[in-house]
Amino acid sequence: MATAAIDRAVGMFTSEAAALFGDVLRYIAANADDLSIGAMMQQKQAMRSLSVYKAILNERGDPTNLISVNDVGHYTLAEQFARFLEKRANQILDTKRTSKHIILKSCERLDDSLLVRLVSGASGEHVDVVDVQSAEVDYSYDGDKASMVETRLYLSCAHGDTYMLICVEHANNGAGETVLFEPFKGYLAQVVPNVVISYEPVLEAEVLESFNQVESVVVKKYLEPSDPSTALVREGDYIEVKLGHKRGRPFSMAILKELLSGNMRATTLYGLQGGIIEDEGAMTTVSLKGPNSAKGKFVIGQGLRSKVHEVLNEKGKPVLSDDEFVDRCASRCQEIGRRLGRERL
Repeated sequence: MATAAIDRAVGMFTSEAAALFGDVLRYIAANADDLSIGAMMQQKQAMRSLSVYKAILNERGDPTNLISVNDVGHYTLAEQFARFLEKRANQILDTKRTSKHIILKSCERLDDSLLVRLVSGASGEHVDVVDVQSAEVDYSYDGDKASMVETRLYLSCAHGDTYMLICVEHANNGAGETVLFEPFKGYLAQVVPNVVISYEPVLEAEVLESFNQVESVVVKKYLEPSDPSTALVREGDYIEVKLGHKRGRPFSMAILKELLSGNMRATTLYGLQGGIIEDEGAMTTVSLKGPNSAKGKFVIGQGLRSKVHEVLNEKGKPVLSDDEFVDRCASRCQEIGRRLGRERL
């Protein structure tokens, strides 16, 4: 009798397992394109980050006489940028660095802000495009062509008269964060000759003071294989060390200030001396939290006077959608605006 009961139990388990396995197979069959190795490789994304700049206007010949960003030839500065885009859309813009290229694609007006889509890249080198699965050269091109990466800008004049905030999405193979600033400066000189524009990066100290506690500190170092072909057919190995806190006991911002000032190396937090994660290839990120549960993740630069680089998507994670990008930029601009103030002219 006991044997019969066991047989029945095994039979029931086998039946349920078979049904479950069948469901898994049906799911895989229905989603084969999304679950294929090729598709998963295509979905891998490099990390992107966000930098913020202030655009400031003054009268030509008199740097002390500031001009309102909300009245630039009867337009806001963001509106002037939209007019600039309309005139130069889908053209390769001239830059002082002749190997850098930009094409403005489109813009979307959002009340007193602007979302800009562009592609940028560099030429001047013979390039082999390699299939990262097979390590074989797929095709090549010479220095008269450029690979172009799509990125975005967010411009906001909602924070007073003295400055416009520019949020720049940074991608690894783009032309750089500031390469568009010079062409726009030249355009302004044509339409409002009495106005001069200058740009200043929003510094880490100015942004990070919007937060009041450290959630975690992470040091990551990607390892370089001895055989270069290894990196082409597999994801790079890395070492990652994370410092987290107990629930309800976040770290003080003093840790971050010490890291930024250079008085403390990240590995000191872990009681480590030397080692592979202290060299130049290591990246340190901090996750912060502020009032009203505001959160941010930042790549630490070389000091309090360095530009802020906020992580938009981790390596391997999808790039933010336009709505997500706008929300992140609008939130960051509000925090910076509260910090810098809303001065009227």
